[in-house]
Amino acid sequence: MFAKNWTESLARACARKPWVTVGIWVVAIVAAVFLMSSFLGDALVTDVEPTNNPESSEALELMNERLGIAEYEDLDEMIIVRSSTLTVDDAAYRSHVESLFADVKALGPDVVFGGANYYMTQDPTMVSPDRHSTIIAFNMPMDADEKMDRVYAVGDRYITDDFEIFHTGSASFMADSMKLGEDSMATGETIGISAAIVILAVVFGAIAAAILPIALGVVSIVVALGLTALVGQVMDLTFMISNMITMMGLAVGIDYSLFVLTRYREERSKGLDKMD
Repeated sequence: MFAKNWTESLARACARKPWVTVGIWVVAIVAAVFLMSSFLGDALVTDVEPTNNPESSEALELMNERLGIAEYEDLDEMIIVRSSTLTVDDAAYRSHVESLFADVKALGPDVVFGGANYYMTQDPTMVSPDRHSTIIAFNMPMDADEKMDRVYAVGDRYITDDFEIFHTGSASFMADSMKLGEDSMATGETIGISAAIVILAVVFGAIAAAILPIALGVVSIVVALGLTALVGQVMDLTFMISNMITMMGLAVGIDYSLFVLTRYREERSKGLDKMD
């Protein structure tokens, strides 16, 4: 009974003072946008660790122990340098690789722990059979995927008519996966919202009624992401949570808004006034 009276009182209070209600939500959205822009990037992680100790984790630990594999403390990353005109035996090729290696190392230990190139090791496995390609290997911190844009920027400076630069490895894979997830989410939102507006406009027969569920869904997403940024400061959250919030916010927000608007119109058609 208390819950019923409390929710009814809240609904009536919001209906009696609509602009105060809208103002509160505007403040909530502004605060959420601030939290997203300031803290969301640091709140999300790409590595996934179980919160308990399942059999799969026990098996992995046992396998690593027997094979002598140490616990992961860094990420492997490689830059591939290729030239269609020069080989690794040419002085210009060597100068290009060593300059690139030095510039990446200059990013500092918070981005790159260490690394090696063919000219340091003379390891033939670091050179392709045709000797036109070579790899530069790096060790990077576990959170280096968040800084891969700095590595990409260095690599881009060394792309010329004679040289191509490619990136591969754990750090670039995780960085690209996060970017792909964000881009897919943006594309999905654009298509989904556009389709939803058309469908709701047909169902309601009015643009205003069609836009309202979309607006409420977007508000729920923004506020939820703001809260995610806040919670992410005290616990790790997977980067996939952004996609999950977007899907749930649009789906549930539109569904329940559709339900509430339909019920509202039904009761109005029966003669009840707006407040009732």
